[in-house]
Amino acid sequence: RGIDLVVGGEGVPEELPLQPRELVTVLGNLVDNAMDAVAESPRRRIAVHVEGDAEGLSVVVEDSGTGVRAEDAERVLERGWSTKASGGRGIGLALVGQVVRRHGGTVVIDDSDLGGARFTVTVPGSTR
Repeated sequence: RGIDLVVGGEGVPEELPLQPRELVTVLGNLVDNAMDAVAESPRRRIAVHVEGDAEGLSVVVEDSGTGVRAEDAERVLERGWSTKASGGRGIGLALVGQVVRRHGGTVVIDDSDLGGARFTVTVPGSTR
């Protein structure tokens, strides 16, 4: 699709606060949405950064798309909410929110330095 995807990270702990399938749900849906967001942009760029330690895990996905309007930022994690007109949408980001909340984490949506949206997911480390 002509998208420049940059992936980086450091210090990911051996024992993640998420199950591997949950991490795939979070990363997969955020990257998939970012790819949709940049599809019509003249500059198609996505940056993914993952890092963590015993304190927790941080996942940042940002893009050069049109971004998320401030009035929509509260709603994008709701099941069924979508900017796309076709049916069957509004599931991916809702799943991200569900996984993150289940582990006591947060999702912060703001503006990216790339020009679009930045989704920052933080999940605390295990308290075992």
